[in-house]
Amino acid sequence: MTTDNILLLTTEFCHLCEQAESLLNDYCHQNGMSYKKLDIVDDEKLLEQFRTSIPVVCYHDGTICWPFDATELNQFMQQQ
Repeated sequence: MTTDNILLLTTEFCHLCEQAESLLNDYCHQNGMSYKKLDIVDDEKLLEQFRTSIPVVCYHDGTICWPFDATELNQFMQQQ
């Protein structure tokens, strides 16, 4: 299983991040993929860029910011 450059931008104590991770985990499980999870507080540039947008899924050159559902996540992933 490869990460395929899928990155979940998140932070601690974020219930929306937990929801997004559940959706992404389901998508990756169904498609034989995996992802990396990154806390934006560990990266000043990411914190500045995505502070009010997390959770964010980054894949190839695209990003999808919360809110999104399973259908929207699937469409985003297929378009990348």
